[in-house]
Amino acid sequence: MRAARTQRTGVAEASPEANRITVKAEGEAPAGKVSHHLHGAEPGDRVWVQPPTGDFILERDDRRLAFVAGGVGITPLLSMLHARAESGADLSDLVFVHCCRDKGQHAMADELRRLARAHGFAYRVAYERGEGADHQGHLDRNVLTRWLGEPDADVYFCGPRPFMATLNVALGEMGYAEEQLHYEVFGPGIRLQPH
Repeated sequence: MRAARTQRTGVAEASPEANRITVKAEGEAPAGKVSHHLHGAEPGDRVWVQPPTGDFILERDDRRLAFVAGGVGITPLLSMLHARAESGADLSDLVFVHCCRDKGQHAMADELRRLARAHGFAYRVAYERGEGADHQGHLDRNVLTRWLGEPDADVYFCGPRPFMATLNVALGEMGYAEEQLHYEVFGPGIRLQPH
């Protein structure tokens, strides 16, 4: 794969000749050796990658959808959003929630705002600190209820494991059934504790 031009967030811009990836630079090198190497990639650099793996996919299209991303957990959810948009599906009842530490860590902000305007879905942002979001602080049941509405959607979520575990519990307490909750865990574990 050839590296495309990268933005500060480590997101390569898609083009017909390139694939787009999202990589957050982790800690100080050497702790985030690969992520820092990728952030330093220049157009034309070659990077060896394996094909995508996993089974985190949209499972059905007859329910309302909600996507909840924590940080760069936005990567698979943004791909799902693009796939739904490209299929011509009505996205007006979709809710997309993105949680970030602050404005400086808000990957894909402009792209998501543009997509929300073009397709009429609700895009909500929560920052752990700082201003410029719809909510400051961690998500709680009150915020989730206000943003997601009735528990009739299939909710797809991805992010750090503690974020997802907390979200899984909160959604269960809000009345979401386990079969409505879809997530991807990065790392050796494949399931969160039941809610």
